[in-house]
Formats: sequence, structure tokens, C-alpha cells
Amino acid sequence: MNCSFASRSLLFSAPSLTGINAGSYNLAPPEFRPYLLDPQGVYIMETQRCQRRLTYLVSLLLTLGLPITGSAAPLLYYSIDEIQLGSVTTKVAVPRPFDGIASSPAERVQAVLGQLRALRPQIYGNVTADTGDNFDVSGVVVVKAESVSEDNRPMVSAELFHSFALCGMRELRIPSFSSTPITSGDIAYPALQAVVYGWDALPPRQYAGVLVDMGSGQAISSAEFYDRLKKRDKSLSDSIIRALQTNNTVAKTRLIGGIRELEITDPVSLLLPLTEDVSPEVKLAAIAALDSNRADPRVGAAMEKVVETDPIAAVKSAAVKVLIAAGNRKYEVFAVIDKLKDPNDAVVLDAVQKLVSSNNSAVAPALVDVLGHGSVDVRDAALKGLVALKNAAALELALGSNAASPEMKISVAKAMTGVEDRKAIVLGLSHLVTNGNPADATAAAEAIGKLKASEGQTALISGLTNSNGGVRQASAAALAEIGALDAIEPLSVMAGNRQPGDEESATGAAVRILRVQPLSTVIDRSKSNNASVRRFSLMALSGFAEGGRNRTVVGVLQERLSDTEPTIRQAAAYALARIEDESVANLLLSLKTDSDPKIREQVAVSLGWSKSPAAGDVLAEMLGDSSSDVKLAAAKSITQQKVHKPLDALLQYVSYGKPEVRRAVLEAIATIAQPTDNERLLDIYLTALYDQDSDVKSHAIDGISKIRDPRTVTGLSGLVIDPDDAIQKKVLLKLGAMKDPAATEAIARALFDDSKEVKLTALEALALSGQENAMKPLQEFIKNETDTELRAKANSVYDQL
Repeated sequence: MNCSFASRSLLFSAPSLTGINAGSYNLAPPEFRPYLLDPQGVYIMETQRCQRRLTYLVSLLLTLGLPITGSAAPLLYYSIDEIQLGSVTTKVAVPRPFDGIASSPAERVQAVLGQLRALRPQIYGNVTADTGDNFDVSGVVVVKAESVSEDNRPMVSAELFHSFALCGMRELRIPSFSSTPITSGDIAYPALQAVVYGWDALPPRQYAGVLVDMGSGQAISSAEFYDRLKKRDKSLSDSIIRALQTNNTVAKTRLIGGIRELEITDPVSLLLPLTEDVSPEVKLAAIAALDSNRADPRVGAAMEKVVETDPIAAVKSAAVKVLIAAGNRKYEVFAVIDKLKDPNDAVVLDAVQKLVSSNNSAVAPALVDVLGHGSVDVRDAALKGLVALKNAAALELALGSNAASPEMKISVAKAMTGVEDRKAIVLGLSHLVTNGNPADATAAAEAIGKLKASEGQTALISGLTNSNGGVRQASAAALAEIGALDAIEPLSVMAGNRQPGDEESATGAAVRILRVQPLSTVIDRSKSNNASVRRFSLMALSGFAEGGRNRTVVGVLQERLSDTEPTIRQAAAYALARIEDESVANLLLSLKTDSDPKIREQVAVSLGWSKSPAAGDVLAEMLGDSSSDVKLAAAKSITQQKVHKPLDALLQYVSYGKPEVRRAVLEAIATIAQPTDNERLLDIYLTALYDQDSDVKSHAIDGISKIRDPRTVTGLSGLVIDPDDAIQKKVLLKLGAMKDPAATEAIARALFDDSKEVKLTALEALALSGQENAMKPLQEFIKNETDTELRAKANSVYDQL
């Protein structure tokens, strides 16, 4: 039967069906004539009695595939169910697939009856069917159903009639129901007719009594389909192979399996692209189908490509078999892959070791499958092999494998960072950020930032909530490197953590991100409902001010100085303090006595670049502020201004409690001090040389080194044995630069330090000093030192002296 499109204009909307769970069907004769509407499974039925048209959709998918054991035909049976068409509820026979074994039509009859017996045991429990000895020829089925009640006879008749018809029955006899054979006229219920796709009907499947959907609004009977297929009808073949252009894995797999039944001029050209399909099942089917054309050079080339590039071990193995069968020995090592499935652990371990020893990175995907092996030795060998082979695709596969343990995935992720594939590197680093220990996660976040890899943004945003502060702050810094606008809100959450360093880190990152966005974006964000985002945006606006020339930006910031929210005022002041414009500096200067110390701090910052003659006096005054942050900003601005006037004020804070203030004060003093200040500064420096803070010591070293006084050498000499290598090396070079014989003994003491770097610096200092009294300690050093590099350096310095 050939069914064509019916008029769409006469359709109602598809109603729901009840009692049906799988496929697309048509109501079949005698009561309904089917018309195929479209290949998605919506059909129109025309009743011959009332000439009204209805549409319905049934959701059973015969294309999902049925196990076929002992028979090429999928097994179906019919059961009576109620369906609703609009406001009408009616009973019809619905075809259902089932698992079963039937090697002959007679066996199919028994299998169908067994299915009905399982469905309705109280009705079919004592029902039997006799097909005789020659059912293939006679087509007669005799049913004994004396136990079936009068009420159930119409249902049983319909179910047996429609079910057995699919098995090749041509005559049904139920003596307890009727003295004559049961015919279609005796059946009280119509049947939905199963519709299958053309690709699904290809041999080895063999359907009977179904419609075959050919696409483009056409359906034909299964009898016509197999007749045209046998005649190798070209138009039928063309209709079926269109399924290769879809994303339907089942369709493509089934079509490939039956492709030799179709009239195709060059099947190889159709199959080759499918070896690169996204579905492993399709690739395997295509490779199997191409095996019969293994001598074709195109097939050989395609198989080699599969072996070299496909990440799926089973696909790779299938291609290898085709190549080996074609006489290609290049890939024989891949034949070992099949042994990875051996039940003997020793065999699997040997296979893994052979694959790894081949040093062929293309074998790596096969190792992924054994990461979950029961043997620890096998798992360890597979993991080590994966790491050693550095196959990016295989490592990526392992990272997403359920077989790999979390510990294995960490090793895999680390290996991925060493391949030459950016995608794999970033994936590995991202995994380490989200799953690694604090040290690994921190290093991975930093690496993503250096790569400016936006692909790692999701992992970095996750890193903002890590329990380790180092990971959070490294993730924030990396997001700033990337310029990840999506990170602004997560950074606002981190800024509110009140964990050490988080607010400063998150704020700095957010400001950096916003400064690389369009100005309009930043201004829009400055109006956000999120106070932290507003703050970030205002702080970032200083980067758009163009030294004060962009008055729009300056105006926005100036307006926000009057905001009622303290953090917004502070952000506006922060941004204004970084716009080097005197009108802005004067505006801020008017706020030097503001009640908010954060505002006063930004006034001090702005005075660092201001050209105002009053800057030095105001900064000296601000050193006396009650806020340590204001003191710190004032000291830093004095260093920046290099004005001498605030020296007396600075001297009051050389012993201040907070080390960051002491650092800034000592740095400012060392920067602005003049020779006339040496006498009163010497004792201050000498005291600071022994501060607990290394940075304070460092600034004191800078300051005292400018003073030529015996006490300078004495004071610096004591730091030659400082526990901080950086201080040791700095003081050694300062002593050497003094070219004072009194410093030689102190420098020479460092020759016997435990650190090689300190020893090298001491030798450099002796060379810089150029004092003859250094020769004796050098001789002793050369005599006792075992390090060849150090001895060579010492000999060079000795010769120089």
C-alpha cells in the first residue's frame, strides 16, 4: 500500500494516548486507512464511516532496537488497549515489541502466545495453539480456548488474530468460539499498524505486516519494500541513505549494517566519512562494513587515520584489525589492545606493558579503559603509561573517565600540563584548581593566569570559594589576567569573606578586570544593586579619567563623594586619588579632616603626586593621624614626593608598632635624608638594623650605607649572619662597596655560611672591596672548599686582588 500526504488544513491538534508506551503507528483496515503525514511519526487517519479526519501520535520507538536471536524479524504481539482520540475513547489492538527467541514462524506463534499468557495469565493460562507440522505452507493455527469466558472472547480473538498474522498465519481456528475460521470481519477491534523506518527494515531484519516509512511523506507496505529491495530499486536506496545525513546514531548504525542490500554505486565513499562520526557505534559499524573493501587504498588511509587519532580504544582496535588483515604490519602493536579484556590479570598487565613500551602515543587511549581494572598492578601500569605517552586526547579521556580514581585524575591532570596542546593544558590546570591540594591548585591558577586562558575561567571562579586562602587569591589574580567580566559578582562575594587578604585580593582583581572593559560597561556597573560591584566599578573609573581630561568620569566620581554609603564614598575617593590632576588633588585636599579615615587615606595618596607647595606640610601633619592607614599612606607619599621637610615628623614613628608603617617611615627617611642629617640618623639606623621585620632592616641598610662612620661597618657586620639570606647578601654588597679594610673580616665570615648563594655573594663583595687583607681568608677558603664553582670563583677573586 502506498500512502501519501493528506491535507494539513484538515488536521486537529494531536491528542494524548493512554495505555501505549513505545513507536509510531497507523490505524489499519478494516476500519481505518492510514495516511502518512510526516517522518517524525504523526499520522492522519480517515474513517470510512464518518469521513472525519483525526491525528494522533504514539510514542513507542521501534527504532530503539530489539535483540534478534535466532530470527531476523523483531518479535511483535498485539494487545487491546484504550486510546483517546479527542473526546472519543476507543479500544484498539496495539502492537508491542518483546524479547524472544524464534527460529521459525511456528516458534514465533508460540512466543507470541507466551507473551500474551504473561500479560494476562488468568485469561490465557490454559490457552494453547497448534500450528501442525507444516505451518510454513498451511498457515493454519488451531487454538484451544475453552477456559476463556464469553465476555473476553472478542478481546482474545482480536489479540490472537492480529498477533498471529504477523507470524505468517493465514487461517485462525478457535473451535470453542466459532465453528468456522475467524476472519477480519469477526474482529471487534481495529489494529494500529506498526510503521518502521526504511533503514530499520533492512536485512537481516525482516518485517511482515508493517508499513515502511520512506520519508518525504511516503510509506509503503513491508511486502512492497522487500520486493523493491530485492530488485535493487535505486529510488528506494536513495530514500534510505538520506538517514546518513541525520544525527540519529541508531539510524546510521542500522543503515550501515544493511548497506550492501542497497543499490549504491560506490558504498566506500559513503562509509568513509562515518569513520569520523561523533558516535563510537557508528564508527565501529562503518569500519566493519569497510572491511570487505580493505584492499582499497582509501580504506587503508582512513583506517590509519582512525588508529592515529581516534580516542576510543575499541574503535582503534577495529581499525587495526582491518589494516592487519590487509597486510599492513605497521600497527601490529595495536593488536595487543584486545588482550586488555582478558580475564587473566597477568595477560592484561603484559599487554599494558607492551603498549607502553611501544612508545607510540596513539595506543594511549586503550590504557584509559583499564584504569578501573581490578588489579592494582594493572591500574598503576596503565596510569604510568598514560602519563609517559603524553597523548593529549587520551589524557583528556582519562580525566573524564568514571574508571579513574580522584588520585589518578590528579596525576593525569598534572601530565596534561606537560603536553603541547593548549586545550589539554588548560583542562589539566582547571582540574587541579578545583580538585588539587592547596599547593597544586595555587600553582595551577597562576599558570592559567599566565596563559590568559579564558577557557579556565569556570575553574578559577570555583577557586574563589576554595577553603585555602592562597588558592582563592591566586584564582582572583588569574581572573584579573584573563579580564573575566563574569567573575565580578563572585569576586564581590569573596571580598566580603573577611578572611585575611581576601578583600584586598578580590578588590584588586575586580578593578583590573573592569579597567579593560568599555567605559560604558563600567559606568553601568557603577549603578549595580550590588554595593561591592558599585565599589569595584568606581575604583576602576580612575583608569578612564585620562589624567583628568575626561570630565565625565571625574564628574561621576565627584558626585559619588556625596554618597550616603561609606564604601561608595571610599571607592570614589580611591579613584580620584589616582587621577593626577591638580583640580582633583585640591578637591581631595578639602577632605583631609574628613571623619572617615579611608577618605583621609586617599587624600594622603593624592598628595604623593600633587605639585602643591603645601604637600610636604600636609603630609607631615597627616603622619600624626589617628589611623595607621593614613600614616602609612602619608609616609609612602613623602617617599614619592622626596621632600625633606617632613623628616622631623617621620622620626617620631621609627619605632611605631605596626611593621608596615615602620617600613614606609624608614624608606622615606632613607630617601629624603641629606648629609647634614647623618649624625642624628646614625643611631636610628643602627637600632633599625635589628628590627624584627626584614623590610625595615633593608631600608635601614640603605640609609646607613650612605654614612661613612666606623660604627656603620660595625653595625652592618652584625647582619652578615642574619637568618634572612636576602639581608645577608644585601649587607655583604654594601660592605664591599665601602672599600673599607675593616669590613673584610665581616665579609670573610660569610665564606663559611651554609648557603652557596651567600658564599658567592661574599666572594663578589671581596672582589668589590679590593682589599689586600682579604687574601688570607681567600687562601683558606680555596684550601677547604669542595665545590668546584665556588673554588673557581675564589681563585678568580684572589688573582684579581
